[in-house]
Amino acid sequence: MSDKITTKTRVRLILESSEEARNQSQVCVCTYWTLELEELGYNANSISAGNLFDLIKQKKLTSAETIRRTKCKLQEEITELRGSTYEHRKEILEPHIRDMYRKTAREKHEEEIQRRMFEM
Repeated sequence: MSDKITTKTRVRLILESSEEARNQSQVCVCTYWTLELEELGYNANSISAGNLFDLIKQKKLTSAETIRRTKCKLQEEITELRGSTYEHRKEILEPHIRDMYRKTAREKHEEEIQRRMFEM
């Protein structure tokens, strides 16, 4: 069995140790990449942007989207890993986003009804 740490385990460790990472996905991704870079023998403070981009393109670093999704899933499952902004996003912002989606869906439905009326 491999000694390689899983993405989920690594993200959990980062979230457990950093309030800033719990609140900001970018901080979580940067911390994750710093650990990966060290494992690959690079110093995150001195690697050039070009070398970093090459590692990302070569898929030698975990994708930012995978790290972000893992962070979101862990925060959904384990309340202690949620940052101070989690409840604000869930209670304040998400209902507005759902309302925007409903409006869009309603508008599409109304357009479909009008289109069918003209076909008759």
